[in-house]
Amino acid sequence: MRLLPPRDDVFYELFTEMTELLVRASDLLLGLVDAAPDDVSALAAELKRLETECDSVVGRTINCLDESAEPPFARDDITHLIKSLDDIMDWIERFANRFVMYHAWIDDQGRRQILELAQVVKHSCVKVGDAVGCLKKQRRQVDGHCVAIHKFETQGDTIHHRALQQGVGRVGSSLDEIRSALAQARDERARTPEQNLDLLERVVGLVEMAFRFNNLRELLKSLERASDASDTVAVTLRRMVMNNA
Repeated sequence: MRLLPPRDDVFYELFTEMTELLVRASDLLLGLVDAAPDDVSALAAELKRLETECDSVVGRTINCLDESAEPPFARDDITHLIKSLDDIMDWIERFANRFVMYHAWIDDQGRRQILELAQVVKHSCVKVGDAVGCLKKQRRQVDGHCVAIHKFETQGDTIHHRALQQGVGRVGSSLDEIRSALAQARDERARTPEQNLDLLERVVGLVEMAFRFNNLRELLKSLERASDASDTVAVTLRRMVMNNA
């Protein structure tokens, strides 16, 4: 079996290749959120292609570990890093799949919330790339980038929770209004057809609002998980640097 030279640079090259794919994916992610309806499927397909490339990088990294006599970091750390990087891509691609199905049912407010969280994912991917780029010769700078990644993850959590709170509040308020209208209807001996139609339209509106919120919740969850995966990468990078100080 061919053994790679000790401390072979191939691992740094693979890490860099992976983070470059992530940055490209995060750019496509922002474009996807703002895309015209006719362009959504094509952009999602491109994200799928990048996800497949990431899987290839993971496979090549594992193969190199099997062949390497002395990798630059602990084998477990390298495995955990490359798979955590792949997790970021997997969640971005999962978002894209769902966005193809749900985008027509997302209103302007929901799109703004998605875009805000997608921007956090973009910034996180860029910082992950910066941190990985410092592994070889500038390890003291890795920690600063990891701190920034953690801040973005916290920001993403805040955006996610605020969006969910607002959505639950809107659905709850609409439900309360319908309950009040139903109670009033029971107290009245006679209701006009117009009043009945108005109540029915309120019920239909509530169902539609709940459907939109459920779709939005799924999309935001995928982006929030991508942000969480970036933070996992930061934790792994810090451990790698500490163990090789």
